[in-house]
Amino acid sequence: MIVPFPNIRHPGRATWGMVANNGRFLSVLSSAMQEMVRPGARYACEIGFPRLRGRDGQLVEMFLEQLLANAAWTRMPHWAYQRYGSGSGNPVVDGTLAAGKIVTTRGWSASATAVLEPGDLIGLSSNELCRVTATVNANASGEAEIPIAKPLRTFPSDGEAIEIESPKALFKLANANEWDVQWRSPRKAGLSVGFIEDPTAGAGS
Repeated sequence: MIVPFPNIRHPGRATWGMVANNGRFLSVLSSAMQEMVRPGARYACEIGFPRLRGRDGQLVEMFLEQLLANAAWTRMPHWAYQRYGSGSGNPVVDGTLAAGKIVTTRGWSASATAVLEPGDLIGLSSNELCRVTATVNANASGEAEIPIAKPLRTFPSDGEAIEIESPKALFKLANANEWDVQWRSPRKAGLSVGFIEDPTAGAGS
């Protein structure tokens, strides 16, 4: 079950980070450090609404109750995100990838430069967010390879649309057991709540 985020103003405060699934080992003999990179890295965020008023506070309560009672997801963007590439065109996945850190695409404006810049995000229909690591230029056929920071978790399909305007991923409440909204008066409330991306949630969720 996917619960839409309530139609209220953006959070007044937000943090964004990543939780890796790596293993780190320290040799007791040489103190050498080794790290095993494993799939399953996920985004984590915390959002705050220091001044919710009246109905907005109740809408947030309804939203959180739905998430908690149904172990549900919500689609959430990076709240402070801004794309710096031109985004010129209507990009889709070009071919089928097994996995990796490159997304092959087509549908960009022909020979467009800097359609994406380092730090930009793209979204796939599998609800996966990918961070761009280098400037992306399209060739004369509107094709481009997008280098991304972490390996893809799923196999994108040929022709799958790539979201560049407001890419989102599926998140669950970080605390699966409780939440609370702090009401300071009958019509004023505050809230700070954490979310964790669910890397097992796919397009059919």
